[in-house]
Amino acid sequence: MNQTNLALKKLNGIKPKGVKVNSSSAFKQIFELGENIIEKLGFDFRYNLAKDTNLDMFCYKRFMDYLVDINAHKINFTENDLTTFIHARSTRDYSDVESGLMGLYSGWLLSTLTRKNKKQNKSTLFYIDGQGMKFDYLFYNANCIDWLIVDNFKGNHLCNMIGREKGSVNLAAIINCESTKSLGSFFCSNKGIANTFIIANCNAEAICGSIANDGGVVDKTILLNCNANEVGACDFRSTKQINLSIECDIERDYSVQGFLGKKSYADEFYIKNKSKQSFPQLDLYAKLLAKSNDEKRKLHIIKAMYKLRG
Repeated sequence: MNQTNLALKKLNGIKPKGVKVNSSSAFKQIFELGENIIEKLGFDFRYNLAKDTNLDMFCYKRFMDYLVDINAHKINFTENDLTTFIHARSTRDYSDVESGLMGLYSGWLLSTLTRKNKKQNKSTLFYIDGQGMKFDYLFYNANCIDWLIVDNFKGNHLCNMIGREKGSVNLAAIINCESTKSLGSFFCSNKGIANTFIIANCNAEAICGSIANDGGVVDKTILLNCNANEVGACDFRSTKQINLSIECDIERDYSVQGFLGKKSYADEFYIKNKSKQSFPQLDLYAKLLAKSNDEKRKLHIIKAMYKLRG
């Protein structure tokens, strides 16, 4: 029995639909490390996650210390290994504690891959299609990102805390995703720096909350065709810098005490009719991102949005 079959056996024989399983030894290493993380840290994390709350910095530090202790950064893996790992993990049923750990781990894997590529002067464009599968806490606390596009996933606390704690993000895009809780919240909070953050065709309880809180800097945010009780809700007391905010076709509860489409949060902002008049192509972009199955077309649209200026 080869390494791929061994890995799939651990997944109770479930193979993600339409996914070619990577049989590399690197995939086996990162898969087995995920099992070890749950075994070693699950008990310590139970009080922090048992009530379905967001991970706190104690969890993050404990998690990072463990990976340093075992020299996890020495594992050499590729974008394909990471894609296969995420699809494989999406087939599993986890407790919230285990989901939180796997979310942190996915964020660490992406950040580690990006840093290694940067040392070799390589860019990292990571696009992943979740095919409607669920992955709670996906890419939680990923703080080193070049190009990230997360497409068609479901999950609680999806892509939260990206770029947090002095993180660096060139572009992060969340498209065609759903969450019964938060999505894309605390992006680049606590002195993170980002070029562009895009959320399109997404539904959640809260979307893009507390972006750039506590000294974060984000050059551009684009929120397109999103529906949530809170979208872009901000804290008046926090210090932040957002140069350009574009909103188009956003449905939110306007009783929220602050949102990105206000002068107090973005130096330049476009909302409602102003955004439609200034960026008429956005409506077409939203439709194409939702309907197209062509990865190259979606990447072309995301890059066009990346270049938008007021």
